[in-house]
Amino acid sequence: FTTTRAYSYDYVNGELLEQEDELDSFVQKQMTDGMDTIFYTSGNYKFIAALDKENNLYLGCDEGIYSYKEGEGIKLLLEGGLCSLADPSVAKYGMLAEEGPVFLMLLGSGVSRFAFDETVPSVPDKELFVYSLKKDRTIQQAVSAYQKEHNDVYVRYEIGMSGDNGLTAEDAVKALNTEIMAGKGPDVLCLDGLPLDSYLSKGMLADLSDTLKAAEEKEEFFNNITRAFEKDGKIYVLPTRFRIPLLVGKQETLAGIQDLQSFADACEKLRAESPDGSILSAYQPDIVLRMLALACEPSWSREDGTLEEAAVQEFLTQAKRIYDAEISGISESDMEDFLESNRSRGDEGGSYAETALDISFSIMNFLTRSQEQFGLGNTQQVSLDFTNVISIPRVRKEIVFTTPSFQNSKVFQAESIMGVSAKAARPEMAKDFIQTLLSYEVMASQEEPYPVNKASFDRMFYTEMDLDTPFGSYGIAKEDGSVLMLDLYWPNEEEQKSLKNLASSLDTPYLPDSRIEQAVVAAGTQVLNGELSVEEGVAQIKQKVQLYLAE
Repeated sequence: FTTTRAYSYDYVNGELLEQEDELDSFVQKQMTDGMDTIFYTSGNYKFIAALDKENNLYLGCDEGIYSYKEGEGIKLLLEGGLCSLADPSVAKYGMLAEEGPVFLMLLGSGVSRFAFDETVPSVPDKELFVYSLKKDRTIQQAVSAYQKEHNDVYVRYEIGMSGDNGLTAEDAVKALNTEIMAGKGPDVLCLDGLPLDSYLSKGMLADLSDTLKAAEEKEEFFNNITRAFEKDGKIYVLPTRFRIPLLVGKQETLAGIQDLQSFADACEKLRAESPDGSILSAYQPDIVLRMLALACEPSWSREDGTLEEAAVQEFLTQAKRIYDAEISGISESDMEDFLESNRSRGDEGGSYAETALDISFSIMNFLTRSQEQFGLGNTQQVSLDFTNVISIPRVRKEIVFTTPSFQNSKVFQAESIMGVSAKAARPEMAKDFIQTLLSYEVMASQEEPYPVNKASFDRMFYTEMDLDTPFGSYGIAKEDGSVLMLDLYWPNEEEQKSLKNLASSLDTPYLPDSRIEQAVVAAGTQVLNGELSVEEGVAQIKQKVQLYLAE
């Protein structure tokens, strides 16, 4: 197997056999399924394969166990959602095929044995319908966990933008809404990327306050986050994971930043002191806008979903000042280096906003550049980015981090936001699924953003390493061509407590890529480029928001 093809070789005759298009298509889908690409580790594969004594081919992947016979094509033997294969936290290392057929698989959870039982229905009678716009690993883990505890229930997990149907986000949302209005919609909804304000205003979601209360009787949560959307004792949407926006810089500089205007003042001051180089590691207008949106977007709309024009006008005014300060010090060679780096990532859109919003990306510049600057972005995991955040100050004592206070303060980025449809066919089963999703076992994955389950959050800090000794290091090329080594440290008890206290203090949810944010970034890019005035940009945004609300 390669990343695009499956090759069959006849050892007896010493020849390569004809290519099988259907098998090639299967391999290509596994490797580039529209959501992620192949990754290499010490044997955790996207799919695993085995031959039986008759040279029949069997394949195991997230979707399940398949058989392949020449002339018969690929057939699904067992759906992944009915077993542990669909759980993305369960690694896949290898499999053996025996008569029956019986399969032995070496998975991250140990050796599993799969055997065919003709007395068991291929699909259970009861069905729970779960939906998300994009693939969500937390939901995948919850589906697997719920399926294990409820053998009589088939959890159908549908992804709106699966990569197979070619739907845009707008098309997928329209298709979903049509299903809901026809009474055929999902029981459980992941609301990331969906028109949350519209669903709330139209009463399309069920109250989850009793569901959360029942979960709280068993486990402890960051209630400031799980209850962030609570109103009049009702909870219709429930964030299950979150990211924390951080602003990093010199302590004396951060002390003077209280709002977006004072941040713009600080950027202009830094530019006046250092005419060359980047201030924010944000080379494009959309990157600046999305960075600032982390602590501004919640103020752009009223409760009824209409635009708060004064807040948007202030945002664009200050964002223009910040972008002008940023871009004025970036040379043509700096921009070409950025574009080349961007192209090397295979980003055809020419934007690296997602990378730039990772706090690890910008704070590395504190060690490679001589002028003062800021780091602005999200922390979402202990092992991948918070370790970087706490390791920088051990080299430069004057560098600190805090949550940004721009148009909003104490902001968290809400993710894996769950809801239950008011028209759910099995509402009690749907709410039970939400409790499974909130459990320690499901929330404990260290590959996802911070969990709202406190025990799962604490588990991220577990290590047998010496906290006073670096667990690793990497080299960073400086402007003068020399290489600086950065030692990485695991958070000590004080740093662990600091992150937990920070997580407990957040109370304002930011919903990334909302319709209003999309409108602000689109028009704001033109404003920052000088193609529109601030007033013209606000008028364009208002028109788009009104059209959206009228749909």
